[in-house]
Amino acid sequence: MKEQQSFRFTAAHEVASNTNAMLAYWDKNLICRFANNAYMEWFGRTPEEMIGRMTLPQLLGPSLYEKNVSYITGALEGKVQVFERNIITPAGEYRDSLATYNPDIIDGEVAGFFVHVADITQLKSFHQKDPHTEITPSPGNIDSPDEILNAVEKTLRSYLFLLFPGISFLASKHHISESKLKRDFKAKYQTTIFTYFRYLQMEVADIYIADKKHSKKQVAAMMKFSNPSNFLKCYQKYLKDKAAEKIIEDLEKANDDRYKIFISQSPVAIAMFDIKLILIAASDKWVKDYGLQNRELADLSFYEFFPGAAERWRAVHKKCLEGTTDQGEELFTRSDGSDLWLRWDMRCWLNAKDEPGGIIVFSEDISFAKQHDADNKRLLEILVKTSEVTRMGAWERNIKNGTAFWNTVTYEILEIPEDDGPTLHPALHFYTDEKERDMVRKHMTMAMEHGQSFDFTASITTGKGNKKDVRVVGFADMKNGVCERLYGIFKEITPPKVNP
Repeated sequence: MKEQQSFRFTAAHEVASNTNAMLAYWDKNLICRFANNAYMEWFGRTPEEMIGRMTLPQLLGPSLYEKNVSYITGALEGKVQVFERNIITPAGEYRDSLATYNPDIIDGEVAGFFVHVADITQLKSFHQKDPHTEITPSPGNIDSPDEILNAVEKTLRSYLFLLFPGISFLASKHHISESKLKRDFKAKYQTTIFTYFRYLQMEVADIYIADKKHSKKQVAAMMKFSNPSNFLKCYQKYLKDKAAEKIIEDLEKANDDRYKIFISQSPVAIAMFDIKLILIAASDKWVKDYGLQNRELADLSFYEFFPGAAERWRAVHKKCLEGTTDQGEELFTRSDGSDLWLRWDMRCWLNAKDEPGGIIVFSEDISFAKQHDADNKRLLEILVKTSEVTRMGAWERNIKNGTAFWNTVTYEILEIPEDDGPTLHPALHFYTDEKERDMVRKHMTMAMEHGQSFDFTASITTGKGNKKDVRVVGFADMKNGVCERLYGIFKEITPPKVNP
């Protein structure tokens, strides 16, 4: 484990040291504590000359320092700074740059700031061109498709700390049509260019977070995520995918018996089928996902799990047994008429004789993710659980960070303006009957202490003094026996008044 951590730290250092963008760290006294090799090209200074020996004013010189001093001050005040600057290199080359200063805040105080400066000269030049200009290869210098894709990947890596450069820019830079670029890239990497770019970002982010002790918020800012929660979702998906890949990699190296043991103990939904597509091993997660707790697993066929035409799947299985990995996601219709979005990964497993023994399937029901916006996933779970209700409010109380949330419908039911949020109006304020207040307190206590959900009706007095009957449903998020948040729905059940 130590050797692996050491390797990853070395890899992280190599990535930082050799990227085309300038990366540095300046402490609160503006003394350089880290600088990568790019400073030699941009300023003619080696990291050895800078680290612990040079101040930021010395590096920039009086004129450039004066232009940047307001951004430096802002970073030392704890504010992220992003700005463009024109720089002339020691070779006399003119460059457009995009600089980002990210404060390093420790125990509430700014200890220094991280610097990332990227060359955006080509990107700016491209966007200043006529977007309808036809792309033509350079005469006499046409690279092979593999060489072009390798160059595209290299360009993507140079933009990991910037915004995605865009398909049009990549196609223009590497003299290839957009449609061919997307088609060839998908064929080689089995994913889209943007998804691959995000994966590369998360690989580097994982190194920074795991080994360099950067916070997720810091890495999100470094990689130009305007919303840290979006970064967190990308990072969590990367970790989940990496864990699944690791399991599958381990499975491919094992023999028959070790396959079965590993699969049965796997935390993800994995099943093992023989060459006739009969189930021979399944993880607990698979058993639970497919509702097989009370069924005998022996002799169950693959086709009892996966809907769709048998002939179509037989063609997929044939390719898998020949060594091809099949991945995808698709909308299916079950025999009962309900819809199911399924994501899968199928590949061959080898027996002790190193011959195809059948296929291993990793599957995931992604119906919920497909049907609901990811940013509102938690609130929409409530809608699913209470589908009989048509118009409802939503509420959340985050115990961990002390925040609360009401949606627009909740404000309308309570008859208060949205500016008067939960912090000004504690929930108990609207329950004017003391017995009902005690009931609400009891439900909240049971939820927080034991994770017990609740569903009750009560009377409230709104902000305008109107009496209403409401239904309140709540759920608890527990972690290691501790409640981190309560959330639920809020529904008016008083019949609405009908105007004459």
